[in-house]
Amino acid sequence: MVGHNDAVNVVARRSTGRLLVTAACLLTIGCSSTVSGNAVRDPRVVPVDVPVLRESQLDDVMLSLDELADVVGAAELETLVDDEVMSDNLDVASDPDCLGAVMGAEESVYADSGWTAVRDQVVADSNDEHWIEQTAVLFSSDAEASRFYDQSASAWEECAGYSVTIEDTDLSYVWGIGDLSADDDMLVQVTTEEESPDWMCQHALSAASNLIVETWACTYGGSDGAIDIAERMLDNARG
Repeated sequence: MVGHNDAVNVVARRSTGRLLVTAACLLTIGCSSTVSGNAVRDPRVVPVDVPVLRESQLDDVMLSLDELADVVGAAELETLVDDEVMSDNLDVASDPDCLGAVMGAEESVYADSGWTAVRDQVVADSNDEHWIEQTAVLFSSDAEASRFYDQSASAWEECAGYSVTIEDTDLSYVWGIGDLSADDDMLVQVTTEEESPDWMCQHALSAASNLIVETWACTYGGSDGAIDIAERMLDNARG
């Protein structure tokens, strides 16, 4: 298995009752404003109270199951994936340039960015009402993390309004990508699964020091769960 989001080998429950590719469970809502032109990170608003992190501190950045459940309002969550590797879904995406807008912790998206370590976790509840992914990625320097943020902002914005098909041997899903929001140093975007438009996932990404946090929170009608999780992860990074 290449990674937890490998479209052929790893699947997870979705609220529709079907088995879907884990990384394909992604949509975003709750965007407070739409960005026009290139969304570029303002270095003046980078959190200055986050120290340079070591790999041994990545686990402390991640939220516990109870904390995740509290954020999204779930009664109980179970771990589906707990990895220290990136995923590889490049071959099953119809538009590789937009892979990072519909899937998290992707090897090809982070390639040559200067990342050095990753913690990635996918959790869900037994009622198929919540699906969450939290990812903490360590970089060699804060400059490389900031550069990845900027590149992600540009890529997500360019993909807004387009659709990406995720297809393996047995399954095929089309994801529509919404507008990009870049408020308070946080990227947020909406993506919608064509056959289940009521099932919404929020995608968020932020950087602080030499850390990138990337989150997804999926539920019926959508929520700001991904933003809330990312903010709590950054709080953990501050120590």
